[in-house]
Amino acid sequence: MTDQELFDKIFKFPDLITSPPVLLDIGASGNLHNNWQSIARYAICIAFDADDREMDFINDKAKNFRQLHIVNKIVSDKNIETADFYLTSSPYCSSLLQPDSECLADWYFGDNFNIEKKISLPAISLQKALADLAIDYVDWFKSDSQGLDLKLFKNIEQKQYNAIIADFEPGFIDAYRGEDKIKDLLDYMDTMPFWLCAFAVGGNKRMNISKLTPTFSSTEIDRIRYTTSDAAIFSEVTYINNFKQPQLQTERYYLLGCVFSLILKQYGFAAELAIHGLNLTGNSLFSEILDYIKQVSRKPTIAMLIANPALLKKKILNRMIYRLQNLL
Repeated sequence: MTDQELFDKIFKFPDLITSPPVLLDIGASGNLHNNWQSIARYAICIAFDADDREMDFINDKAKNFRQLHIVNKIVSDKNIETADFYLTSSPYCSSLLQPDSECLADWYFGDNFNIEKKISLPAISLQKALADLAIDYVDWFKSDSQGLDLKLFKNIEQKQYNAIIADFEPGFIDAYRGEDKIKDLLDYMDTMPFWLCAFAVGGNKRMNISKLTPTFSSTEIDRIRYTTSDAAIFSEVTYINNFKQPQLQTERYYLLGCVFSLILKQYGFAAELAIHGLNLTGNSLFSEILDYIKQVSRKPTIAMLIANPALLKKKILNRMIYRLQNLL
């Protein structure tokens, strides 16, 4: 059985038809979350981005979702109707917060944050946007809001406790004035019923071009850039709910928690949720999830083979025997 075949079965469960997964994407410029492709047809997606210069792709994605709501407003943690918005050279760096040009001057990618213009745009709080759409829960929260991720997560109030997955992209440096940085997120999430699933670091060159120009030619600066290692700039952080809250210990949440965990290849946690769900409800879907996990874990991965030389030797030997048999 493939994961898609399993998901197709799971999403026939009545509670997931009447209460489909809600996927929240803040800062959707460029693309919607790749992890959502296998469940899009069953899900409600709400995509926010005030800078629509890179939103052309979204019309193509709309047909993939059960419902897709696009909100071209500034999403805020405050109850405001308009707000100043900073359009930067790169649409991916535009923000409600003002770029910190003094700090950014020390980084090669600093020009991406150059302010092209400050405009006033319609704004809406995340809480009100969800209320306007009659959405009273969020299952997968994903935010790349250029400095506001944590504030927006807090803005959904009680819904944050019931989210199964929370994706953030906080920074390490002072890219924006008043932004939420990685330390703020880690401190806050340490108090929440979530565990840290993934942490990837992205980087850029620590190079202040204006300070180098009097000493180096443009060709020499390019050579320095090519040989300079990236420094840590931002992180992509994923949290999974620990399911210790009573309100999440239901058939719907256990099934959806299994699906999301399988998407993230967290097979151990998916198995735990499936066991809890099976013991609670007796639903055979949880047995199928456990069988699927056994099936997937039987296939040795490259990492498993490298970590287990005996298994690698057996794999190579079996392949040689198979080829010899075909030759005879």
